[in-house]
Amino acid sequence: MPETPTSRSRGQRAPGSAVSRQKSPRPGVQRSSSVNSLEKNERPRSKQRHRNVKTKPDVGELSEAEDNKESDSSDPEEKLCTCLEALLTECSRQRLRALRMSLRHYSNVDNRVSFKDIQTSLQENQVRLSQRALTMISEIFEDGQGIDYEKLYACLTKAHLRTGRDSIKARNKRNDLNAKQALTLEQIDQDFLRRLEELLVKDQAYFDVPLLRNEFSKWDQHRVGQMAKEGAQLICSERTSLYGALLTNLINRCDENKDGKISWPLLLNFLEKAQAKAWEKHPELATLPEKVKEAAALRIATPGPIDELSSSTRSKVMTKLLKKTSFRRNSSTDNNTPERQKPKEDPAGDTLPETGVKVDNPAPDVKRANPLAKDKNTRTKDPDGKQTSEMKSEPRGQDKKESIPEGKDDVLDSKVSRIPSHEVKAVVPNEYKSAQVTSDPPSERLQLEWIYGYRGHDTKFNLCLLASGEIIYFIGTAIILYNHLDHVQRHYREHTECVRCISVHPAGMLVASGQYASRDEKGHQAHFRLWRSDTLQTLHVLGAGLMVKCVMALCFMPGEKITHLKCGRLTSASIKTKWRPDDPTVTNQSEWQTSERQKTFLASIKRRFTSNCCDELKIEIDILACADNSQEKKLTLWDVKEGSLVAETFISTELLCDMGFNPKYPELLVTCGKEHLSWWKVYVEARRVQPSAQPNYEGFLKARYINCLSHNQKGDVITGDSNGTIYIWGNGGNSITNFVKHGHDGSVLSVLQYRGHLLTAGRDGAFHCWSWRKNMDKEGTLQLPKSEGGARCLLLLPSDDGATSTLVLGTTMNSLIYVNLNQSAPPLEGVTLDDVPITQGHTGDLRAVQKIEQSFLGADIITASTDGVICKLNSETREPVWKLCMKGYPFLCVDINKEGDLLVLGTKDGHLVILQVMRTDISVLEIYNKKISTGAITTAKLSQDQKKIATGGTDKTVHIYSLQSVEGKDEEVWALSGKCQGHHGNIHAIDWSSNTLQGDLIIRSSSSIPEQKFWNVNTCTEVPGEFMTDVTWATTNCVLDHTLIGLWKSKQASEGHMTCVDVSPARHLAAMATSDGSLSLFRYPSCSEGAFSHTYKAHHHTHNLCFTPNGRSVLTVGGSDDCIMQWKLV
Repeated sequence: MPETPTSRSRGQRAPGSAVSRQKSPRPGVQRSSSVNSLEKNERPRSKQRHRNVKTKPDVGELSEAEDNKESDSSDPEEKLCTCLEALLTECSRQRLRALRMSLRHYSNVDNRVSFKDIQTSLQENQVRLSQRALTMISEIFEDGQGIDYEKLYACLTKAHLRTGRDSIKARNKRNDLNAKQALTLEQIDQDFLRRLEELLVKDQAYFDVPLLRNEFSKWDQHRVGQMAKEGAQLICSERTSLYGALLTNLINRCDENKDGKISWPLLLNFLEKAQAKAWEKHPELATLPEKVKEAAALRIATPGPIDELSSSTRSKVMTKLLKKTSFRRNSSTDNNTPERQKPKEDPAGDTLPETGVKVDNPAPDVKRANPLAKDKNTRTKDPDGKQTSEMKSEPRGQDKKESIPEGKDDVLDSKVSRIPSHEVKAVVPNEYKSAQVTSDPPSERLQLEWIYGYRGHDTKFNLCLLASGEIIYFIGTAIILYNHLDHVQRHYREHTECVRCISVHPAGMLVASGQYASRDEKGHQAHFRLWRSDTLQTLHVLGAGLMVKCVMALCFMPGEKITHLKCGRLTSASIKTKWRPDDPTVTNQSEWQTSERQKTFLASIKRRFTSNCCDELKIEIDILACADNSQEKKLTLWDVKEGSLVAETFISTELLCDMGFNPKYPELLVTCGKEHLSWWKVYVEARRVQPSAQPNYEGFLKARYINCLSHNQKGDVITGDSNGTIYIWGNGGNSITNFVKHGHDGSVLSVLQYRGHLLTAGRDGAFHCWSWRKNMDKEGTLQLPKSEGGARCLLLLPSDDGATSTLVLGTTMNSLIYVNLNQSAPPLEGVTLDDVPITQGHTGDLRAVQKIEQSFLGADIITASTDGVICKLNSETREPVWKLCMKGYPFLCVDINKEGDLLVLGTKDGHLVILQVMRTDISVLEIYNKKISTGAITTAKLSQDQKKIATGGTDKTVHIYSLQSVEGKDEEVWALSGKCQGHHGNIHAIDWSSNTLQGDLIIRSSSSIPEQKFWNVNTCTEVPGEFMTDVTWATTNCVLDHTLIGLWKSKQASEGHMTCVDVSPARHLAAMATSDGSLSLFRYPSCSEGAFSHTYKAHHHTHNLCFTPNGRSVLTVGGSDDCIMQWKLV
């Protein structure tokens, strides 16, 4: 795509003077002196100066002149348009508008500009015209006062229209219903690299990456690898040759979280890769940096004007300059301008950074004190002479009530703890005492690749199909667009709270999605968004401040369309409409032309339009119905195109379950809920909606809840209720024409008509097929496993030949399962569920995730939740592998051995559960289940030899369990071997040592105070930290460690509670999650203040994370959002 230049401010110039727009060399990018934007010998001659002089044409123009001899008698402007058509092929309409504004700036009162002004404007806006075109412009549009720029712009626009590059707006068309080709992120990045490479080659320039890194680092004060878009754009425009659309789009690409902040390491990565490719293809460009340095050295060696003065004169000049400087400094001091305090210096002469926390005057924008705001050199000496690292922290939340006894622990500073905060001394391991650690951000970045789970346990509008063939569903704040053919996902993540419902436009491209309102954040109101599924671009954000609690339901109205209006007076005879073959209400075109619906609809259009000169008009009526969760359930209608409110009313029901428009009668809307079923009529022209009918049950049983409804193409309404009964309300009416009594044992959750059959799904887990006849006979049943619960939603998938052969079934246990329907018999005859679900997830609070080194099932990730569900996943294939349901066990933590057959889990009520998976038949044997704690068990870790287990939780005690032999029996059982007590806060993490200290294994545990303690496993006694200098650890989940000081001193740790941390298997990356939902990637080790990182928004509250065994991905879990996110390293 062509780049669009950004607007640039222009100063006033003297009349008749020439304005030079040639850029001066800048430190970040240097140009070769042999390349000029406009050579002098290429400038066209003015008509007034050489009116009778015939200039000799260039060699390249001889053939063009000969070809145009025969057309000299034609219109000159037409010849110019033909000439400009090929030149404007790569020029956008926006750039032409910018050119017009530039010409207007240079014009006089008669709308005339000089030829030099035209040249300057073309050069500023990067519009390149040939010498012949410039000459023709001068000859055609120049008169005695100059060149008429309005006529010139009209000619340029006329020529540009022929290129086919006109904008959608100029063509009076809509672009929110036509799908565009979706490009992958890799394709977009390759296009950026190609365009950057072409820019370097064309401008003979280079990117001074070290200088840019230094500039970006100054702006990134919090060392998070992010900075404001405006700052990055300013630096790039001053230090590089980037400009216009290329710079803007590149900046937007680096704004991965769409929060106005870019990842400047990612931006530098683009520049470095493009420059490396350019130097590889054009080796002469690699010599540009050296040439610039030589030129700079030559300029420095050249004496300046002051050096040529005599010594006495130079002394007088310098004295005057110093006096002026002193006067300006004093003036600025008198004006009470605050000056930034100079950094302190220690006795050794090292500059110390400013302290991030002041007790008497805390910073207003920091939620809590910086836990590590101390010296830049964090290594100190304790009284015993051991080298340690100091980390200051402050308790928050529930831990503020926890007191720390003074004088009991020499690691804690009692003076600081009264603030309240305290310092923790982390001993420096021997291997890191002389290690040189860089503070640069890692070269790897994280990219959201996959989201496991589906929200089906408490929502109805959660599964749809797009025109592209993608399946769209949601979980948490993310909406997932799944390509089931290529097994890839895309994600729409603009929502600020959990999504409640989605709906897809009948055209299959536009999506509406509604969300909950936040209880904590006032700015996160209930609203719905209209966005494109092909580009993930948000078109409208509507309903904020109008919706209450959440958006319960959304549905689009099937729109009538008028495609042509001929000229003449608008009468019924002169209005011509085009029949749509996909119109479900009529069977042929003649029926449409003679139908009463056409006459009624055309009459309404006739009243709206009275123009006598219409060439062609296209009208699309797009209405979206929306219902909130207020006490009376407000129903609103919205104009999709304009994003405006059309009508509103109240449904007046306690619970709204479902609603939908009738495809045969688009003006009819049906809603159902608790003791509620109602028909509504929409009057678009009058901008109102009113009740149309109430159900006529006659002698049929009325249920308390009508859970679901669906329409068929004949206008029938199909409802399912809490009694398990299905009713058919014929032809848009309110009377029952057929029924299935007690079709399910419990509530009916979904109904769907398919090829002369009725498919129903219920909470009982049954999936039934009924013949669409008078008797409604059952023709097949498919039963879901108990682990999947009930069937929530049904979705038909079209095959390659257009026929429907596959159905996607969403369950109440948050799984999506394929069902291959029978094409030659009743759909469910001989049908089974697909072995591998599309996705599976959890329904409870999800906090446990752990990697599996070498699982015999092929899984490498295990998760557990408070719903009692344990899942094993394969992160490489992104597929579920295994699932176990233990209802009544609220799991909070999990650990597993390398082979994946021994599971250790801790529950919310203090139970320790140990499970053995049998490899022969994949059955599960419970070998230990006992309540060991009065509080919740939040962490459990298995030792390397799989013979010991350490657990910790809210009782502030570490429990040690080991395999012990039974007297008189040749077997071993798990039994308590000891308790380690001494923590003052809830224990969050435990690590086992990979080596021994004097023959004994060591564990370390960290708590919420925060504090860290070391324990001898055999004696259950505390070991002083100074003895830990040679101990290595099998895992790094305890957040208090010398190698993680950079994480504690980061901005993310200061704004949110650090919940978890993990180190990659290669031990070169560290991932950190905080309570505000951010996910940060650091280099490992991170032993000093000022470490940079890449930060991403993951969940509302990220509770746990882990690297995969191959180190290619990071998995995070978000607690109450039931969401598992997989981030791949790129």
